[in-house]
Amino acid sequence: MKHTIVAVRKFRDGSIQSVKFKDGNVLDIDRAVNVAKAGLIDNVRVELDPATGVEYLEPSSSDHKKLQDFPIF
Repeated sequence: MKHTIVAVRKFRDGSIQSVKFKDGNVLDIDRAVNVAKAGLIDNVRVELDPATGVEYLEPSSSDHKKLQDFPIF
């Protein structure tokens, strides 16, 4: 079963703390990256920042340009 991210929770500095799925479940961002790497999230892809070596999520649809553009919960 594929999951769909519908909202994000941010830290005060604007970075993503956690994501909320359509079914109501919430995962912290590190766990969400691992779930996305396993192919279980359908509206994001995992990218690697070449400067830092940190993996992060990027939306795969045209509705949102960045993960920070999702609604806040």
